Amino acid sequence: MGANLRGGAARTPLVEATARPAHGCGLPCQVSLEAFMACAVGGCAGCVVEVQTESGPAMKRVCVDGPVFDARTVYHTPTP
Repeated sequence: MGANLRGGAARTPLVEATARPAHGCGLPCQVSLEAFMACAVGGCAGCVVEVQTESGPAMKRVCVDGPVFDARTVYHTPTP
């Protein structure tokens, strides 16, 4: 339905379209991700999203680690 799924969380084109220019201008940007949460306490890992960390890619749970993430880590936007 237009949502780009990565793990269980929806990474929508609209949110990505907002995040890229913000980082291109050197502005911080946070995104709020939506995901189906079967347990909402992090036990089932049904709401995971891949984020980029200093040590490489990692899977974060939207229900526990989010739902707000730095857009640069979610969309792998390079730092200007």
